Amino acid sequence: MENQGFPPTSYPNGHSPNFPANSSVKHHDPFASGTQFFNTEFVPISPSETQEPDSAIAAHLLAVEEEKRRRNTAASARFRQKKKEREQALEKTAMEMTEKVRGLEQKVGQLELENKWLRGLIVERRRKMSSMMEDDAGEGSGSSRKSGDGKKSRKKGSTDVETEKSLHKGNDGVEDE
Repeated sequence: MENQGFPPTSYPNGHSPNFPANSSVKHHDPFASGTQFFNTEFVPISPSETQEPDSAIAAHLLAVEEEKRRRNTAASARFRQKKKEREQALEKTAMEMTEKVRGLEQKVGQLELENKWLRGLIVERRRKMSSMMEDDAGEGSGSSRKSGDGKKSRKKGSTDVETEKSLHKGNDGVEDE
């Protein structure tokens, strides 16, 4: 700003046009005029003037508390929703695992039954083979005779002996006892 015909301006608050003062902030020096500081005149202040700043502060604090409560309520609702979703996922997983266990237990039962049945077949076949070998060893002659079960049996040839030996061998190729 230029001084257009006005006398030079002094800046009592130390502000210059290069550093303008904030217009909303009023600087008041109570010692600038001695009469203001020692004014004995009583000026009554109405209760509404003193309550307005207090009520504004209270309203602001109330608004802050209300906003805090609202955010807390929203956070609690989100937490409860996530917890519910986690519980549902766990329940679903538990049900799936229970079904899987049930299926595996059935399969184990079937395999155990099959294993028992196959072992029974092996034992029965070995018993028949050993009784046939005993009958053949006790017979001594090459003629046919009746076996213990009432059936006619024939003398074993070389192919029968080889078959019998292969039946008595285990998985490792060694003859079983």
